[in-house]
Amino acid sequence: MNSFGGLIQLRGDGHARSIGVCNFTDEQLSDVIDLSFETPAVNQIELHPLLNQAELRSANASHNIVTQAYSPFGVGRLLDNPTVTSVAGEYGRTPAQVLLRWNVQLGNAVVFRSTDPQRIAANLDVFDFELAAEHMDALNGLNDGTRFREDPLTYAG
Repeated sequence: MNSFGGLIQLRGDGHARSIGVCNFTDEQLSDVIDLSFETPAVNQIELHPLLNQAELRSANASHNIVTQAYSPFGVGRLLDNPTVTSVAGEYGRTPAQVLLRWNVQLGNAVVFRSTDPQRIAANLDVFDFELAAEHMDALNGLNDGTRFREDPLTYAG
């Protein structure tokens, strides 16, 4: 709560236009809102087809909080997933583009990491196609709760 209070102060001082949180659960979001009378603009969470976090995305939406996905490629491991590559082949797109488009169609903001200018450009080229419902369903069907990053509920670091 102290950290969020500091963010509120930074915004109040004009050093930030909006403030957000990372890896907050629905309960933690409710607590911070109840205690600070402020709602974060964004909740950044690990999010990809193996960990689609539907309940948390719904909770974010109920508070009018933007869900921002990090690790959308599952730290690279989803780029060769058979379902992902199959869908990518049907659209003539890269697996990365399919994973980013899946997030966009779910209404998420997405952050990805790359230093390669061509990959960055390709990763941004996801707004001129739409995944069909059957492909969204196939990607959603991969959800098995797999995390590639530390679980924020048990991470002690």
